[in-house]
Amino acid sequence: MKDFFMEKIMFKKLLIASAVLATTTSVAFAGAHYKTDLKNEMPCPTYVFPTGPYIGFSIGPVVNVPNKPANYVGINGILSAGYSAFVASNFYLAGEIFVQDNANVQNRGFVKASTGKNVDASSSWGYGLSILPGMMINERVLGYIRAGVINSHFNHATANGNSLNKTGGQLGLGTETALNTNWDLRTEYVYSSYSGTGGIGVPHSHEFNLGVVYKFI
Repeated sequence: MKDFFMEKIMFKKLLIASAVLATTTSVAFAGAHYKTDLKNEMPCPTYVFPTGPYIGFSIGPVVNVPNKPANYVGINGILSAGYSAFVASNFYLAGEIFVQDNANVQNRGFVKASTGKNVDASSSWGYGLSILPGMMINERVLGYIRAGVINSHFNHATANGNSLNKTGGQLGLGTETALNTNWDLRTEYVYSSYSGTGGIGVPHSHEFNLGVVYKFI
């Protein structure tokens, strides 16, 4: 009987040892598979700001303020087309051409005493070209500088009330936010300075534009 009980005890010990070994092996294999899965898992892709050819439309107020007693406020509409690229890791550069026109909101001119003609600082159509160097603020938001030239048509800006075209320089700051692969939202401020007209002096303008950009991706 004693041998029988000893055999049962030994049998139970063998069963317990086998169970422990099986459990340990399963856990080890599970851990190995888990590490392999983590190693093979693809990293989350980061967003890449799209570049290439694009067109844009912006709208916003424009204020002309010369050094004579006249000022003008209008609503400016701008159509643009350009091409952009990254020339370094986060350094962005674009070239752009544009045409614009505006609607009169407020026009305060004056009468030239020597001629009796109305003289004012109102402008209408214009066109120009710009370069836009910039840096990425984050993966979706670009900050840029606008530098370029503009030719604008001024109405009744000379001493005898005639219109004329004036060329000026532009400098501005803006941001462009990627909404999706093709569409961006653009906001900017642009300052333009022109040479003297002989009627309203030396006009300069301030523009605040909000618009969208469509990229041909």
